[in-house]
Formats: sequence, structure tokens, C-alpha cells
Amino acid sequence: MSGRWLFASVLVTAALSAAPAAAQQSEGKTVTATGTGQARVHPTNRHSDASIVAAVDAARQAAIGDAFREAREYALDYAQTAARSSGARRLASGPGSRPSTAA
Repeated sequence: MSGRWLFASVLVTAALSAAPAAAQQSEGKTVTATGTGQARVHPTNRHSDASIVAAVDAARQAAIGDAFREAREYALDYAQTAARSSGARRLASGPGSRPSTAA
């Protein structure tokens, strides 16, 4: 049962470490890409606090790395989608074209 609690604490820690980036606001329109990461906690000695702390730290680092990788993938997808949609708008509103009445 304690392994599940450690696993849950790593997930919460990873989520909270990403929260400050999501809380920042900048002027203009912004898009935030967030990712999640999970890692199991495998202490070498379940009865040693030092071993458990080391395992939690290792799992946290692995989960954070996974979260950053996933967020990067989402950000690239968002950027590609935005480039495609803005390119289509530019082509539709380019020289010689009539503005569309559909919104």
C-alpha cells in the first residue's frame, strides 16, 4: 500500500512543478502546452528511509522528463496546426481574393 502512496506523491509533485509555468501570463494571445509524466517508485530497501527518498527523487526526475517530452510534442502539434490554419487564412485573404463572409 505504501508504494501506491509514493507513486501518487510523485504524480502530485510532477503536476505541481509544472503549475508555475501554467500560472504565468503574458500580454497577447498565448497557448500553453502541458504534459504529464508517471514513474514507479522502486526503492532498493523498502524499510530504509534513505532508500525510499532516493527512489522517489529518481522517479520524480523520470516523471518530469516524460512530462517535458509530452509537452514539447503537444507544443509542436499546436504550432504546426496554427501554421496551417494561419497560412490558409493568408491565402484566402491574399491579393485579388474577396473576403469571406463566413466567420
